[in-house]
Amino acid sequence: MLADLGADVIKIENLTGDTWRNYLATSKTEWTPAENPLWEMYNMNKRTVSLNLREAEGKEVLLKLLAEADVFITNNHPRALKAMGIDYDSIKEKFPSLVYALVTAYGQEGPDRNDPGFDAVAFWGRTGMLIDLAEPNGNPVTTSSSIGDCITGMALFGGICSALYSRSRTEKGDFVEVSLYGTAIWSCATMMALTEDVYGNSYPKTRTDGCPYSSSYRSKDGVWFIITILDYNRFFKPLCEVMGAPELAQDPRYKDAAGAMAHRKELFAEFDRIFGSFDFAEVEKRLKSVDLVFNRMRHFSEMSKDPQAFANDFVREFSFDSGRSFVTALPPIHSRNSGASEIKRAGHLGEHTATVLKELGYSDEKIEDMAKDRVIRT
Repeated sequence: MLADLGADVIKIENLTGDTWRNYLATSKTEWTPAENPLWEMYNMNKRTVSLNLREAEGKEVLLKLLAEADVFITNNHPRALKAMGIDYDSIKEKFPSLVYALVTAYGQEGPDRNDPGFDAVAFWGRTGMLIDLAEPNGNPVTTSSSIGDCITGMALFGGICSALYSRSRTEKGDFVEVSLYGTAIWSCATMMALTEDVYGNSYPKTRTDGCPYSSSYRSKDGVWFIITILDYNRFFKPLCEVMGAPELAQDPRYKDAAGAMAHRKELFAEFDRIFGSFDFAEVEKRLKSVDLVFNRMRHFSEMSKDPQAFANDFVREFSFDSGRSFVTALPPIHSRNSGASEIKRAGHLGEHTATVLKELGYSDEKIEDMAKDRVIRT
């Protein structure tokens, strides 16, 4: 996000490259240097440098970069950072104006502070999103790749921007930390509150254990859609009338939201019957006429074809070096002053190493020697 919004971001990889370059475990995509959609998606507009940080000369390059950098971002384990001498405590005095940004799995305190974690485990699995969103007695929900990573990255983006703003006034750097688990808890704060013992809500639920006027329904032609009513007194009567069932709004069982919830099984059955008697095109026409909040449930595959996404520059077509193209997501933040984000291809492994080292004052001969000694990859 920082790179897409105009920052000069230098990504440092080891000599064999970031694991994400070869992410094949759960995907069926190309992963060649000429075509790698998952790599492009999250690494566009970055320059890439390949360093062996276990070698003194490699670490020296990093320290020279930090001397000129505004921000240092890492998701290496704190123990590994300490072993390399680049944890916050080891470098904060040398770079007092640097914003040091760290991503961990579970935070740096507590019994699980040293446990490794990825999106599926530390974000989805630890909170209840996998088991409590499933139907009771069913299999857990299958995780959607990288959602927790993206939300955690957005949290870090905000923390970095806040630290940079503070630095502009105090001239002091800062230590910013986010974790997958902490971000997941924040994202699930409503569900945590609802399920605390004092309130007695329990999950998982069946569909009809939920709220009948904020739920999913299927039309006559098999289209699933979801409606959400927050102001029951304002919208329940128009909903019933526009769908040809004004008698429901007069039924004393549904005179208020509490009554509707107390008799939700019956109301679900009524709505299933009503919505199931119309094709979705007719349902859509009727619900739009009373300004009800609803939408057809879409598939992941539809996002890359959605005219609404293209109209707002949420997505954009991008061409690979292979000649093929794909639709990439763009940061959801738009700035009038900055204008539209530019898209530049992500770097190949070590593609910008020599360029960046020359900017730091290294000679061609020195760069060549470091490459031979496997301190860098160019």
